[in-house]
Parts: sequence; structure tokens; C-alpha cells
Amino acid sequence: MRINQNIFALNAQRNLQNTNSQLSVSLERLSSGLRINRASDDAAGLAISEKLRAQVSGLGVSVDNANDGISLIRTAEGSLDRVNAILKRMRDLVGWAANGDKTDADRQKYQDEINQLTEEINRISTTTEYNTKKLLNGDIGSKVTVAAADAGEVESAGVSGEILRTGTYVISVLSAGVAEVEGLALASGTGYSSSLYSALGASGAYTKTLNISTADGKSASVTLNVASSDGDTVETAIQKINTALQNAGMVVTATWNDANDRIELKSGEVGSKYAIAVVQSNSVSGAANFTITQVTTAVDVTVSVTDPAGGANQLVKSTSRYFAAGTSTLEPVDSSGIAGVTFTLTNAAAASTGAAVTLDVAKGSLILQIGPNKGEDHRMEITINDMSASTLGVNNIDVTNQANAQAIIDAETIDKAIEKVVTERGKLGAYENRLNHTIQNLGVEKENLTSAESRLRDADIAQEMMDFTRNQIMLQAGTAMLAQANTVPQTVLQLLR
Repeated sequence: MRINQNIFALNAQRNLQNTNSQLSVSLERLSSGLRINRASDDAAGLAISEKLRAQVSGLGVSVDNANDGISLIRTAEGSLDRVNAILKRMRDLVGWAANGDKTDADRQKYQDEINQLTEEINRISTTTEYNTKKLLNGDIGSKVTVAAADAGEVESAGVSGEILRTGTYVISVLSAGVAEVEGLALASGTGYSSSLYSALGASGAYTKTLNISTADGKSASVTLNVASSDGDTVETAIQKINTALQNAGMVVTATWNDANDRIELKSGEVGSKYAIAVVQSNSVSGAANFTITQVTTAVDVTVSVTDPAGGANQLVKSTSRYFAAGTSTLEPVDSSGIAGVTFTLTNAAAASTGAAVTLDVAKGSLILQIGPNKGEDHRMEITINDMSASTLGVNNIDVTNQANAQAIIDAETIDKAIEKVVTERGKLGAYENRLNHTIQNLGVEKENLTSAESRLRDADIAQEMMDFTRNQIMLQAGTAMLAQANTVPQTVLQLLR
């Protein structure tokens, strides 16, 4: 028997310390509700649960973003509902003005109301906003902006504000009289020789400058002249061009005009203007193509902006341009496919010098972060087109006489404007439905990730109470045994008596 070292007491003390430590862990887990309170509790589990916790938090933010997006969309759609109602009223007014029982004085009253309704459409377009962000003025859609030394002298037709249809565009000068193209004054009906051929730059980016003479603002067709060559026949070329236009989603049809030996591409749709750019075959991926095979001679190309109603013809001509054998490309120059396409015009109303005007085609959009992570799959792009009267094609409605009113009905001007508004509302409705499904999916994902994080991190209260009870009993027993162990050396005294 030994008295210097009490091994029994040391053993009891060690076990009592272990019990104290386990009891402390049980108390911590029961009081916090967490199984992992520090990295030492479960290093791997902590790392996984922290990532899951971040995902769950991000999903909550994504749900908030999607709900905000729905609120924005409903704001825009509500305003478009009023634009729809205004257009229906304008349609009624035009119908009454077209009736023969009305006098011109009566029609002037209709015109006065139409003017006010037009202004209201423009007001709605410029003032509808969500959180100070403009919704219907084209800021979050494909838009053409005008910059000029004296912008008041020049207007644009077909590209003013929002371009509603993807494709290429005719740019016209609305003001009558003499205009200036590349420093040369051109009267109505004259043309100017200018290249339509452009090669790719070193960076692979496509750039194109198109210089156009004056037009009367009613451009509705574009004509491409191709002189005879050793390549395709006229019929084959027309077939390939029509296929290219159809693939590009452009409402344009190519036909042959025997009177002036022209291939004419006519749209005839108010607000849908098109132009043609011929570029080399390795231009832009996915471009609409047609083939001119084994062209060994010069090809004369003429583009003319034609007003079918008035018969006026404005020419921009490119002569004696050579094309290599093989494939040439009919490339749609549009704001969604090519950023920063710039068209330059000059206007010299009655003078030899004019003010330079730049029309910059740029695509705008609104991006919603509807997922917790990076990448396009976690974002949603929203575009809302310009809904101004000029973009809808109803800014110049004139019903002051019966002929004008009937012409508006025949051209279906207001019907087409209504269709554009309805199309835009349908797109907004599709956005909202998608966001509703997104919110539902995010909710399910958040629920599942929360459950996974809980299984890793949360304490099992039943199990912890069992451990706590056992540790309490062990603590009491250990304390009692330590007291008993401390009395063991006293038995040595019996040997000393």
C-alpha cells in the first residue's frame, strides 16, 4: 500500500473531468439547439453546413428579387393596359371620321381628341416607372439614340425610339428638301455612290456605316439591285434571299421588278423598316446566308428607299463592287446581335453645310438575379420596348378629311399599334408566369437545403437529453467515488498501530 500517490483518486478524478466535459457539451447543445457550435465539434460538418446556410440565405434573397420583378412587370403591364384602351378609343374616332355623314368640322373635333390621346400615350411612355427606373421609354429595351449638333433639324423614321422587330433598319430623314450625304447636297430623287461592302476588323467585330439621302419619312420598302453576272440566276437569287429573310424573322418578301430590273424587298409594314448590308461570308456566326457562286465579273448593287404610297425613290448606290467566288452574307444589322452599330447622316435643309447626326443602336435590358449563384442560369433578362406614339406608328394620325381617315383604316395603322401593345403585354405576362414558377422552385429548393443543413448542424434534443441525464448521474457518482478514493490512504494507519 502506498501513501505518496493515490492512484484510486487520480483515476476517479480523470473520469470525473471527462464527465464534466461531456456534461458541458450537452448543456451547450441543449441551450443553443445546435450540434455544431464550434469547428472542433465537427470540422467537415461545419464546412458543409456553412455553405448550405449561405445557399439558403441566397435563395431567400432570390425570392425577394423575383417578387420585386413581378411588381415591376405588373407596373408596366398596368400602364400598357391604359395604352391599349387609348388605342381602342383612337380606332373608334378614326372609324367615325371615315364615315361620309361627317363634315370636316366634325372631323377636326375627332382630330383634337386624337392629338390629346397621342400626347397621353407619350406621357405614359415617359412617366411610367418603378423605383425611379423608366419602364416604357425604351431604356430597358433595344433603343436608338440620336446625337447631333442641332438635333432639332433631323428626325429619324423607323428607328426613333424602340425598334420592335429584330432585323435591319432603314434610316430616313423626315425633313423635306435637300439633304447632305458625305458632304454632297442631294435633292429629292437623286442618289449617291457609296460602298455597302465592309470587311471584318482584326477583333472580329462587325462595324458598318450606312450613308443615306433624304426620304419623306414613309419608307416602307428597300430595293436591292443586282446586275447580271456569271453566277446565280435571278430566280435562284430571289429564292435564297427570301429564305435568308425568313430565317432572320423579317416580314419582307423579295420579288423581281421587270420594269426596272430590280430585286425588291418590300415590308409594307408601318414601323417595320429594313435595310440590306452585304458583308463577307465569315462575318457573324448564325448570319442569314445566300450564295452567289463563281462571280468573276463586277456586280452593281443599288439600294433604294421607296415610298409605295407617294412613289418617291431615294437612292444610295454602290457600283462595280467585286465579290469573290463562294458565299456572301445577307447580314441583319440589329441591336440585339451587334452592339454599337452607328449610322451617320447629315442634314443641310437649304444650305451647303449641315449638322452631323449619329444614330447609335444599343441594346438595353434589366437583369433580375433570381438565383443564389453566378452565371446566366441564375439571372433573368427582361426587356420592355419603347411604347411611345412614334414607335407604335400613331404619332401622325390625321383624320381631318375622309380620305385620310379611310387610308388609316386601310393601312391598319392603329390595329398594328394595338397588336404591338398586346404582344408586349403578352411578353410581360410570360415574364410574370415564369417568375411565379421561379419563386415556387426557389421555395422548394430552400426547404430542401434548410432540411439538409438542419440535419448536419441542429442538435437532436431527445438524444442530448439522454446524454445529459446520463452525464448528470455519472457526475454525482464520480464525485462520490472521488470522495471515497480520498479516504483509501487512511487505511495505512491501521498498520502503524
